[in-house]
Amino acid sequence: MQHYLKTAIAAALIVTGGCRNPFVPSTGVPVERPVESQRATPQGLLSQLIEAYEGKDIELYKDLFPKDSSFRFFVAPDFYDAFRLRHPLLSEPRDPRLRNLEASDFYYYWPQSVEIENHTKLFSPGVTIDFTEKPYLQDVRPFIDEGDTAAELLVTGGVLEITRLVGDTAEIYITRVEKQVMLVKQDSDNLWVLLKWYDFSKDGS
Repeated sequence: MQHYLKTAIAAALIVTGGCRNPFVPSTGVPVERPVESQRATPQGLLSQLIEAYEGKDIELYKDLFPKDSSFRFFVAPDFYDAFRLRHPLLSEPRDPRLRNLEASDFYYYWPQSVEIENHTKLFSPGVTIDFTEKPYLQDVRPFIDEGDTAAELLVTGGVLEITRLVGDTAEIYITRVEKQVMLVKQDSDNLWVLLKWYDFSKDGS
């Protein structure tokens, strides 16, 4: 009887201590599970962009761009002249990989550093940003670019309202997003990053 009891206790110790039962959660410090990035899909990338604007979260916004700082924002053709007075714009010819660009021999852009600088100022205290109408992802066209997975996004619609407090006065700016073309690509973590963003809006209000 005593031998049987010792054997039973030993077996119980092995089961409860030496081997973890996978169906019973262990006590103590919980294991943190990694949160899946919104950039796991092109649709999620657009959702993160909207969230960054409305939350004025510059770190979330910077997370959209490639680590090699190769992002380019292409200003709307209707506003080339106005932006030239504010930024030393660069230019490049039409990207043959993209099908939704509007006819033009050259497109003018500013680099990632200027984009982040502009949005750091935009996301300042005293400014409220809200999409009264969310942009719509009309089309996602995936393709392979030099062995990497890429996609062209066509984004349409959307109304952005920016309110800035100047003293006791609220200045309201409303911009209609209209048409945006984006080139996105998967990075080394298989997450989507924004390489090129073409703005074709015509509303300068």
